[in-house]
Amino acid sequence: MPDRAISLRFPTGGVSRRLGYRETNRPFTSAWSWNVWNEAQVERRERGGARPGLAKSNAQRFHDGTKQITGLFSSRILDSSQTHQYDLYVVADGKFWILRSDVATESTSNAVLRDQAGDPILTEAGEEITFDATVSSSIPGLERSQFSMALYGNKVYLADTTLKVYDPRFGTVDNLEATKGSFPPGQTTMAVYRARLVATGGAHRFYASRVGDPTDWDYGAEGSDNSRAVAGQVGDAGRVSGIPSALVAFRDKYLVIATPSSLHQLSGDFTTGRIDEISSHIGIVGRNAWAHSPNGLLAFLSQDGVYLWQIGSSDSPTRFSEEKIPEQFRSVDIDQTYVSMAYDIEFRGYHLFLTPETGVGTHWWLDVETRSIWPIRFADDHQPLCAVSHITDDGLPSVILGCRDGYLRNFSSSAEDDDGVPYQSHVVLGPVGFSAHGAR
Repeated sequence: MPDRAISLRFPTGGVSRRLGYRETNRPFTSAWSWNVWNEAQVERRERGGARPGLAKSNAQRFHDGTKQITGLFSSRILDSSQTHQYDLYVVADGKFWILRSDVATESTSNAVLRDQAGDPILTEAGEEITFDATVSSSIPGLERSQFSMALYGNKVYLADTTLKVYDPRFGTVDNLEATKGSFPPGQTTMAVYRARLVATGGAHRFYASRVGDPTDWDYGAEGSDNSRAVAGQVGDAGRVSGIPSALVAFRDKYLVIATPSSLHQLSGDFTTGRIDEISSHIGIVGRNAWAHSPNGLLAFLSQDGVYLWQIGSSDSPTRFSEEKIPEQFRSVDIDQTYVSMAYDIEFRGYHLFLTPETGVGTHWWLDVETRSIWPIRFADDHQPLCAVSHITDDGLPSVILGCRDGYLRNFSSSAEDDDGVPYQSHVVLGPVGFSAHGAR
């Protein structure tokens, strides 16, 4: 039989473990792959190729490899000279770090009470006033996840065993002092919505501070005051709801309150708006198991897979992973797995990182445009424990990974390996049938 040329197309439909081999239609899918994306990185053409490599984001090692990076948070703040700064905050082994313009500063080294000019405030005896500026070395709550932080009024609030607040003017971390009421202890999840600091996760209730005042937690105040602090729960009246697992604030228009098995949406303010139940059986498994695009397309990990949902919509969430890899994301044990998601503006998709407590995990790139899913592997030291989308000094957004060995890393199109560690990539094509008339 004479030689015949066979034309093979790249499986732009990603990995599929559901359909039969001969039932695959365009876009074609692959039975499996490693470290492959739809976009070739050298020319940025949509023809398939190896994923970008990893490069260190900063030279600072935030722990010695025996501890953990337990928190990442990105914010835009005004410094003491009223200049906008894109800061990255890192929590590691009970220490709070500030990364600005590639310079890492540990807040515990600045645990001295200072005035507006940054000068130490002295006692009558001429001594500096110091305080404990550390945070917990372990994360509140059962799940393997990063600390929850929120930016409010140029300060960063952190949900520790008590509510902590970082003030960039003085470089200090301290406990929040409530001026009214008291902050409910044990809250593990935070967000800022409509000039309120919102906290939940300690029980079935949520709590919101007074509008414009994150120190007022008097949620038993007079009901006619629409700006008052409030407390409540999601679910039907008279029934105890599940414990909220995630808060997603979007443009001061909507606040998504999720439990592991339900999804609710607040439209407007707590006192004048309304809470609608979006789903009574689909929820978000953990406080960092979600990410949304700039236009509000929310991707999240539920107990039975990955879903997509447009924030603000009354429609039900749609399955993303079920049609391709129905078994890969079911019943992820968040008590034994570090779960985090981030939207990647540069590459236009979602990262889902699933790192086991020990060993190497399988992570995922979710390409929304092609509705494709691609598995990714990293070396053991590079396993992500947390992730965040951050604006770098050049003004471009980048997804930063807090890795197991204590370094921060990001994807880089110019990196030929993973920070010096080679990685392999492959994709399964076919099967290709043959007959007397050639390939089929």
